[in-house]
Amino acid sequence: MDSVKFYFDNKLQEIDFSTISPTTTVLDFLRSYPGRFGTKEGCAEGDCGSCTVVIADPENGKFEYHAVNSCMVFLPSLHGKFLITVEDLAQDNYLHPIQEAFVENFASQCGFCTPGFEMSLFALYKETTEPSDEQITEAVEGNLCRCTGYRPIRDAAASLRGVIERDNITEKEPQILQALAGIPMDQTLDLRYKDQRYLIPFHLDKALDLIAQYPEAVLVNGSTDVALRRNKLKEKIRLVIDLSFLLEIKELRIQDRNLIIGAGVTVQQLKNFVKDLLPPLYDYLKVFAAKQIRNRATVGGNIMTASPIGDLIPALITLGAQVTVADKNSEKSYSLEEFITGYRQTRLQKGQILKQITIPLSEDWFFGFYKVSKRTSLDISTVSLSAGVLVKDDVIEDIILAFGGMAAMVKRSTAAEDFLRGKNVSEQNFVQAGQLAAQQFQPISDARSSAQARSVLAKNLIVKFYTDLTQKLGK
Repeated sequence: MDSVKFYFDNKLQEIDFSTISPTTTVLDFLRSYPGRFGTKEGCAEGDCGSCTVVIADPENGKFEYHAVNSCMVFLPSLHGKFLITVEDLAQDNYLHPIQEAFVENFASQCGFCTPGFEMSLFALYKETTEPSDEQITEAVEGNLCRCTGYRPIRDAAASLRGVIERDNITEKEPQILQALAGIPMDQTLDLRYKDQRYLIPFHLDKALDLIAQYPEAVLVNGSTDVALRRNKLKEKIRLVIDLSFLLEIKELRIQDRNLIIGAGVTVQQLKNFVKDLLPPLYDYLKVFAAKQIRNRATVGGNIMTASPIGDLIPALITLGAQVTVADKNSEKSYSLEEFITGYRQTRLQKGQILKQITIPLSEDWFFGFYKVSKRTSLDISTVSLSAGVLVKDDVIEDIILAFGGMAAMVKRSTAAEDFLRGKNVSEQNFVQAGQLAAQQFQPISDARSSAQARSVLAKNLIVKFYTDLTQKLGK
C-alpha cells in the first residue's frame, strides 16, 4: 500500500504520499489544511503545547484519546486513527463546554495558546469526568501561557467536573469506528516521495525482515526524538521504518515477579501502570517531560538515545533492568548497564531492534529517584540520582547509586557504593559517600550548570536519599 487513511474533518482522509513527504508532521499538514489554523506552531520541539491535538486510537471497540504535540508526530502514524483539532469541539455555532468554561473564567487573553490548552483538557475529560487537581495540572503542564496565567485556566478546568458526560464527538464515535474498521491494518505500508521512503510494518516478523534488508533505516516509534532532527536540523530522513503499529512490542504485564515492558510501551502507560507497584518510580515519571510527550515517547526509544541525562536510564539501571534485543534469527539479553557502552552508544547491531525490558520486582529493596532541573515540569535533568538499597538489621547489604548528568553516559558511583556496603545507615556515612561520588566524576560545565554545581548536587542527592531512607526505616 502506498497511501495512509485516517478520520479527520468529518470524513475518511486518504493521503497519497507520492506528492507529499512522509516525514511531514501533523502540524505542517494542519497548517496547510483549509480552515484548520487553530493548531499553532510555537516552538516545533514539544516545549510549548500550542500545537496540541488529540489522536483517538480504536481499542476493543472504543476510542482511547491522547493529547499529543502535533509538531512531533509524522503524518503516516495517523493510519487507522481519528485526528481531532480545536475546530472539531464546537458544533452548530455552539461552543463545547470546555470552550464555554474558558470564556466564563476569563481563561484566555491573546488566544495563541488557548487551542492547545483546550485540546489537552478535552483529552483529560475523555479519560475521566471527575479529574483531581493533580490530573488537571498534569494535563496542562506541557502547555505554556505567557499572558493569562494558570489560575483562571485551572479554574476553567475544575469547573467542568461532572459536567461533560457526552459531547458531539461522543455522538459520532460509532460511525467513526465503523469507518476506521474498514482500513486494512495488516499489509505493510510503503510510502515513497522522491528520494524518501517510509515503511510501516504491522507484524514483528515483517519489521525484522525490513530491518535486516535496510540496516541503514532510521527506526521510529513515538518519533519525539527523530522529529526534532527534521524540525530543527532540517534533516531529510531518507528511509524510515515506523515500529509504532507493532503490538508485539507493546506488552506491559507482570510475570513471575518480573515487570515486562515492551519497547513500544509509552512512558505515560508505564507511569500509570507502576502507580501502586513502584510508587517512587511513578512520582519520578510525573516529571518526565510533559503528558503530551509521555503519550508518544516510548521506553525503548528513551533507552536507545543512550543519553547521559536520559531520565529513564538511571532509574532502570537501579531497578536491575535487563533488555532483550532481537533480529530475524535470535534474541539476546543484556543488563541495561552493559547494553549502553558510551555517549549515545549501545550494543544494538544493524538488523536488530530493542524488543523488551524486564525488571525484577523485590519488596526488600528501597528506592529513591531524584531529578534536579531548572523547572519542575517539562525540563531536562541537570543531575539525577536513582538509588536503591538493601538494608538488614541497619546494615547496608547492597546499594546502587546511578547518576545522570555527571559523565558522558549514565554511571554508577562505584566509589560511594563500595564505601557504603557493610556499613550502618548513618548520616556520617552517607555524607562521606557523597564526597566520594563527587570525587569520582569529572562533570562538564554547560548551559544548564557548572561542573562545580553538579558535584555539589551529587553530594546533596545522596544525603537526600539518606533522609528518605531513614523515614522509611523509622529512625
